Amino acid sequence: MYKWIAPALAAAALTFSAPGWAHKLMGAGERVEVARSGMALTPTTDWNKLSYRPGKFAERWTMDGEMLNDVIFYTVPANEPLLREVDKRNRPLPQFQANMLAVEIPQLLESTKRIANDVAIFTTTSSTPAKLGGVDGVKFTYQFVGTDELRRNGEAFAAISNGTLYMISYEAPEIHYFDKDLENYRKLVESVSIAG
Repeated sequence: MYKWIAPALAAAALTFSAPGWAHKLMGAGERVEVARSGMALTPTTDWNKLSYRPGKFAERWTMDGEMLNDVIFYTVPANEPLLREVDKRNRPLPQFQANMLAVEIPQLLESTKRIANDVAIFTTTSSTPAKLGGVDGVKFTYQFVGTDELRRNGEAFAAISNGTLYMISYEAPEIHYFDKDLENYRKLVESVSIAG
């Protein structure tokens, strides 16, 4: 019934990718530091790192293309937004605060996506205590619909250490792509270490 959707999504991702955005292969078994910080991990399969950074303290990896299966790594210090500002004067993004609790991070991500990505529908579907890189934090799942009107599922792990927010999120269309690479994403999370 939905056989046409996966090829159509792949074509759309290629169509809307900005020219000049390059990929760097992140090879399986290679220990790498992500998002210019003390968070490191070891992929168990190959990923593509996009050269365009979604924020000063974030980077994006994908397997099949942007908007199809995005893993975003965040290492955000206090008083900084998760993503790049789109209209700082009229629609400033919320900032991570050092005194925030891990349970407040799902709301921070929701507020950020509503502004930065024009997301009108966003629902946090679960939130439970979890560890990221051995640090106590939160795991949460969510769904959202962006301007392309496609429903996407998301899962994120987040922890706060020494005044810095460390978070890894995985987002993909709920049809086909989310389930396809969910385990590969979780293997990335399992391999995380946080320095300090």
